[in-house]
Amino acid sequence: MTLEKFTAQINGFTFWREFTFSQNRFSPRPGQQLELADSFVWLGETAFIIQMKERTEPKDDPDAERRWFRGAVLRTAVCQIRDSLRFLDEHESIAITNERGQRHEVSKADLAHVEKIIRCSAGASLPEDCRMTRHHISQTAGFIHVFERDDYAGVIRTLGVPDEVRRYLEYRQRSIPRLSGSAVKEEDILGAYLNDEELPGPTSHKVLERLVDDAEDSDLTPIMNRLADHIQNPGEGGDYARILLEFARLPRSAWRMVRERLDLSIRQAMQREFAKPYRFYYLAPTAASCSSRCTPTRRRVRRGSWLEGRDCRTTPRPRNTSPRLPVVSA
Repeated sequence: MTLEKFTAQINGFTFWREFTFSQNRFSPRPGQQLELADSFVWLGETAFIIQMKERTEPKDDPDAERRWFRGAVLRTAVCQIRDSLRFLDEHESIAITNERGQRHEVSKADLAHVEKIIRCSAGASLPEDCRMTRHHISQTAGFIHVFERDDYAGVIRTLGVPDEVRRYLEYRQRSIPRLSGSAVKEEDILGAYLNDEELPGPTSHKVLERLVDDAEDSDLTPIMNRLADHIQNPGEGGDYARILLEFARLPRSAWRMVRERLDLSIRQAMQREFAKPYRFYYLAPTAASCSSRCTPTRRRVRRGSWLEGRDCRTTPRPRNTSPRLPVVSA
């Protein structure tokens, strides 16, 4: 699987297809076609601009691989990131298509936070100093995250919650420039983030060994990824995405509250019991309220059975109830 297809797949699953865009070509004038980014994730006021570079014919010569890395990743991809920012500056809005085929207009005025990411897939002979490159500072684009293919996938699969990924990128940007040449792996940065360490160290990755899987108690991704399939006459506007967006903004602790109420509704429906709607309120960082209700009829149980989908990934998550707290041992 190519890097672009792999990225579209993992982003579409984690950030949901409604907010993942890989068809980003637009024509500002007749005869001209530009591309906003290789991949674009748009979650309300937050966006991820992602450019990708894949070494299709790697060499055994480390110097050749170093030249490829410097040219393709640190020059070409950085220039493309700058172009993406420029396109947003120069155009009032840009039409892009998400993974569900729905077209939306994105403008710079919509975005308060823009994360810049380069994903690369290099050959085995890439020198270690290149492989350890975690970021790049551009005079015009600012801080740019640099991820190897597997490192990015590991972060996304471990965190799993869109808001957690956003928080992790913020932590990564704050901590990496302060490392002063310390040799840390991506797993160290991830472990330090989960353990609330001020800075990652060479042993921070050991925290990941103590993660426990709480997917059955908190994972909403299988539910949200199927929501559109269970809406009658959704139309072309995708207005239901506004509901999804509120869930995408919530931390894992709130997801656990949602999942608890969904499971209660399913259980009562299967037992043919009627209950008042379950509600919860989450007031920070943005006010959001959510309610769920399930009428105990056989038809509702059948239609609601998709909520219990067990084909979700079993990724390790911190067993905790706050937006982000230190993990505990199993």
